[in-house]
Amino acid sequence: MFAPLSVMLIMKGQVEAAAVGVFFLAYKLVDVFAEAATAAGMVAFGKVVSVASGSGSRAVFVRAVRASKFIVLFACCVSALIFIIPDSLYVAFLGASYSGIASVATVLSLGLPFVCFNRIVNPALAALGNPKVGLYSQLSSLVLNLVLCIVLVEPYGLLGCAISIVASRAFAVLIFALSAHTIG
Repeated sequence: MFAPLSVMLIMKGQVEAAAVGVFFLAYKLVDVFAEAATAAGMVAFGKVVSVASGSGSRAVFVRAVRASKFIVLFACCVSALIFIIPDSLYVAFLGASYSGIASVATVLSLGLPFVCFNRIVNPALAALGNPKVGLYSQLSSLVLNLVLCIVLVEPYGLLGCAISIVASRAFAVLIFALSAHTIG
């Protein structure tokens, strides 16, 4: 949640207000699909916590990570669908002021599988007694996002912001994956 807010602050002085609105709408359109992963993450958290006192908690964690693969596959399919939606379709539904949203939504959709993985693995790691992994992952992702925004917003505008979000989400996945690998 912090990543788009940091992007919005950086964009505010360099991009028109209407463009910031387009960016935020594209972000939310893509993020709607990540809510399925959030629900799956909460289920994984509950299952891991319920057996955390026994030796089966790691096995449940491994199952949660495996289940995340299916959610990530679904996210890839959704991302592909968002990728092929033409700008004209967005304009038809949202109006001419949202012209150009397709390119931003397309780039942001590339980060959807990363978000889905994070939203499943983070609660499972926390349930196993490793909540700091999520903290470190999110903070480092935020810092990376801010740095990339500073570098990319001026030359690329909205696309630079979208690229910075996707890159920071991929970085968060790397941290979670390394942590999950050592635990699971």
